[in-house]
Amino acid sequence: MITQLSTLVAVDFADNAKPEQTGLDSPENTISASLRNGKQYKVLIGKKKDEDNFYVKMADKPQVFLVRKFMIDQINNVPSTSATRPFATWPQTRSPRSRWRGTKIPSC
Repeated sequence: MITQLSTLVAVDFADNAKPEQTGLDSPENTISASLRNGKQYKVLIGKKKDEDNFYVKMADKPQVFLVRKFMIDQINNVPSTSATRPFATWPQTRSPRSRWRGTKIPSC
């Protein structure tokens, strides 16, 4: 889920669109993500503008974007249980910290 959210690309802005027009006053989908560092993100997905684009915005920001339908379809097709499943598990005898020491993992 985080991968799909981090790769969203806006194709245009919808600066003058009203919330009732965009569907963001009552979103069709809301995605919330909490990172280990405590940061939280909430993405609102509104109505389709046309055959190819959806209205999308961050919940805490006013800017409305247009995002391609195929990107929204990728997000909508991720099973909801994947958000709560760990990415990997390690045996008690091996710590991921010792295995990955020195490798910087980029944040979202």
